[in-house]
Amino acid sequence: MSPEDVTRAGGFLAAMTFDVLAWHYDLASMYRAEIYLLPESDAEVPTDLDTLRHDYEELTRFFVGAATAGDAVALMLA
Repeated sequence: MSPEDVTRAGGFLAAMTFDVLAWHYDLASMYRAEIYLLPESDAEVPTDLDTLRHDYEELTRFFVGAATAGDAVALMLA
């Protein structure tokens, strides 16, 4: 992601509250729609909203920090 894209992403994440995003989280629906394919063990998938909140806050800090520094970000999807 270019520094400009990182700034947009960081701004979006910082402005969006976790509660708004959590309202849309429905693991069963995502699984049925094959949006969120579960690993072999369902236990590896965070279904606890506290865990998801922590991960979202960490992601937000990362992007806001990268944007503040003017950094680009490389994304790797596996």
